[in-house]
Amino acid sequence: MRVTSGMIFSMTSVNITNQYEEMFRVSETLTSGKRINRPSDDPIDAPKVLDYRTLLGALKQYKKNVERGTSLLRYTESALAQAGYVLTEAKVLAEQMATGSYNEDQRKALATQAEQLFRQLLQIANTQVSGRYIFSGFKTDTQPFVADDNFNVTYQGDNNQIRLAVQQNSTVAVNITGQAAFLDATNVFTVLRDLRIALRENDQAAIGRILPRIDDAMTQIQKVRAYVGTSLKELETTSSVLDDIQLNAETLLSETEDTDIADAVTKLAQRQMVYEASLKSTAMITQLSLVQFV
Repeated sequence: MRVTSGMIFSMTSVNITNQYEEMFRVSETLTSGKRINRPSDDPIDAPKVLDYRTLLGALKQYKKNVERGTSLLRYTESALAQAGYVLTEAKVLAEQMATGSYNEDQRKALATQAEQLFRQLLQIANTQVSGRYIFSGFKTDTQPFVADDNFNVTYQGDNNQIRLAVQQNSTVAVNITGQAAFLDATNVFTVLRDLRIALRENDQAAIGRILPRIDDAMTQIQKVRAYVGTSLKELETTSSVLDDIQLNAETLLSETEDTDIADAVTKLAQRQMVYEASLKSTAMITQLSLVQFV
């Protein structure tokens, strides 16, 4: 077969194009810092890169959920702690008023203090975070507790737990309902309401009977706080686990897709030499100047 000038030119053009593409690919790995910029760069490792990136995306969402859940539970724990302080003050008041050291006028006067404690507890139970009520279950836009003129309290929330995904197939409850915190075993509001009534009526015996009910209310709040503390500990542990998984995934991703700079620089220099040599040899063979060749 006769080799024509056109065939020689075509073959050398393909060769130069291939050399340029190889040089460009190596240069791209240096520019991007990644040796895999498209699936065709490494069909074997490219799926691994996709898997690692998918995992890191999921971990990012899990960590956001952990942070959100931790924040909500800390606000809840703080509110419950304040509720505990209110009940402690109520107990001190009841213990004092249950003795014979105080007269009717003094008890009636201190009924106002019991009323203030009631209102403080109601405010705590209606705590909002970022405009959302933390004790309303799913109904975070609804005020959980309302009181009538007789200090009877109605719960307007629901009994649903807000659960957030913190790992694959693993969720954590990040809220306490108002029903569970303030009403279930002992209606905490009723205890303070009755203390106020007993003080207003100067009923020393009734005040004495309220003391164990205050203890029950305090125990209820403490149990709920303990549950919140356990959930916070679980989230703390989960956060540490997610950090470890993220570090491992990032390391594997880097090892799989990142450019070996020293190796890439060497390869680029080699490709440039080959490319320039191809240009020179093509110019000599075809007896064309580089300007004419281009």
